[in-house]
Amino acid sequence: MEQFLAEVLTPEFLKLPACCTLLARRLDVMGRQGKWSEAADATATLMQYQPAEYFWAYNMAALSAKAHDRPAYEQLCKRIPAAFIETTNPYIAWRIALGCLLLPNSGADRRLVQQLATKAVTLGSGNSGIGYFEACKALSEYREGGFAQAVEWAERGRTNSEAFASAEACAILAMAQLQLGLKDAARDTLTQGNRLAPEAPSTQTPDLDDGWLDWLIARVLLVEATDLVGIR
Repeated sequence: MEQFLAEVLTPEFLKLPACCTLLARRLDVMGRQGKWSEAADATATLMQYQPAEYFWAYNMAALSAKAHDRPAYEQLCKRIPAAFIETTNPYIAWRIALGCLLLPNSGADRRLVQQLATKAVTLGSGNSGIGYFEACKALSEYREGGFAQAVEWAERGRTNSEAFASAEACAILAMAQLQLGLKDAARDTLTQGNRLAPEAPSTQTPDLDDGWLDWLIARVLLVEATDLVGIR
């Protein structure tokens, strides 16, 4: 599949909006293989042709955070909350808010990000994605210094059956616990999170499956938590 996509997606074809369907497939293939730079290139082109598609912004936020590309990340985060603040879809609210919360001090309008995170858990109550929504709300509280509230929301997300939602919640919970002076609890929580979303296998072409983006986001947060809590 990778070879086929490379042959079809010529520079000439990439100049045409018709490339988007195959380019989205290439993005997924690159993501599954952990080829973050190639995935980011595909996402950037998709955003040019489909600027109103929230999912590409979400992908780019995650990939920029993974690459520690602060300028690109902050530029994106300054733009996207206002573009999607009117959404009534909890999945869109969650992904835009989470994208802007992945790194501290993202430059996004904090009020809008808080509104989107709250909208996700409110509109998404009872939804199958609620664990992800709750983890996002926990992160929004944590970024604002509401550590007790972050613990409350993260505890909810941690009990979710989705492994990566639980892993995200564990990362946030561990950081909030540390801020509240609960260092031993933070270490235990972080250990649980790393079990749920372990580092990628050290092979040349790992297959991270179709959940690669959720795994990537969990790992971004777990790395931040590890640096803060101080365990490896």
